[in-house]
Amino acid sequence: NNYNTAVGYAAGAAMTTGVNNTLIGGHAGDAMQDDNQNTAVGARAMSTLQADDCVAVGYAAMDAATTSARTTAVGRSAMGAGVVTGNDNTAIGNKSQLNVTSGEFNTSLGSLSMGVGATTGNYNTTVGYQAGKNQTSGTENTYVGGFTGANTTTGTHNTGVGMQVMQNTTVGVQNTALGTYALFTNVDSSKNVAVGYEALKTLEPASAVNSFNTAVGCKAGKAMT
Repeated sequence: NNYNTAVGYAAGAAMTTGVNNTLIGGHAGDAMQDDNQNTAVGARAMSTLQADDCVAVGYAAMDAATTSARTTAVGRSAMGAGVVTGNDNTAIGNKSQLNVTSGEFNTSLGSLSMGVGATTGNYNTTVGYQAGKNQTSGTENTYVGGFTGANTTTGTHNTGVGMQVMQNTTVGVQNTALGTYALFTNVDSSKNVAVGYEALKTLEPASAVNSFNTAVGCKAGKAMT
């Protein structure tokens, strides 16, 4: 094996034929054997990983990851608890994508962004504190803003931009909301468009339906239920 650097107690302890790895911190990359081009900085970073082309920076970053390749985790416990097998994920922030498992092509930025749900969904993007926090099997969601989409679990194809936008949407699909508190209360209504401060803020039908509402403007449709 060539061009490996290991610094710290048991860092790279199992390395056999792997090349071009940099492992710094106690138990950093200590399960790697024939794995290549990985960088782990921090105690327990990548401590169970056996894959290539990954970067983990921070205490316990990618701590439970196993076969995830081409993955980047930066922050304390980023991708740190889930048995990560999904590839091509990027998590930046304290406990960002903490419990991601088989999900792939997800990007999260912010403390606890996509941080609690056992993420199996793909192609999700969350930016902001606790954005998409409870994401599980939902796919192709984009949430930008603190708490935006925080309670989404299985909802798909939603786009929310602004503080606490669609914060309570769990299973609703194909919603678009732009503006602070837009679609804030909605849980399971689908195919709505809300643009503006508090637009459709209290919308929440009695059951999961395609509501097809469009509200544009400050507080537009705010009182609709």
